Amino acid sequence: MANSRMHWRVKNRERKAYIALCYWDAVVCLVNPDDMLADKAAITATIYHTHTSDQDNLMARLKWPVDWIKDNGYIWDDDPDHLVWTGVPTQVKCKRDERRVEFVLEAA
Repeated sequence: MANSRMHWRVKNRERKAYIALCYWDAVVCLVNPDDMLADKAAITATIYHTHTSDQDNLMARLKWPVDWIKDNGYIWDDDPDHLVWTGVPTQVKCKRDERRVEFVLEAA
């Protein structure tokens, strides 16, 4: 959705569908329960996609997934006081059916 120019209602419908898919796909949680809701967390992201993106668009692609992580209690907030990015997300080219985003969360 990085460079998307769609009507707000269509975008909101797409966001809700994405969030619903996140619940279905989040079957394994590798976060240590003691680290959940740490005061400050460090995050690393890897985006697997069919094509490479500009670095500024990589961050825009992570808006909805990071909001899902926050809304489900893995981090307090996604502001700079609570979430530190370890760098620009890395990207890996893959086949269409292997597209995904992988996060590593650690207490900071």
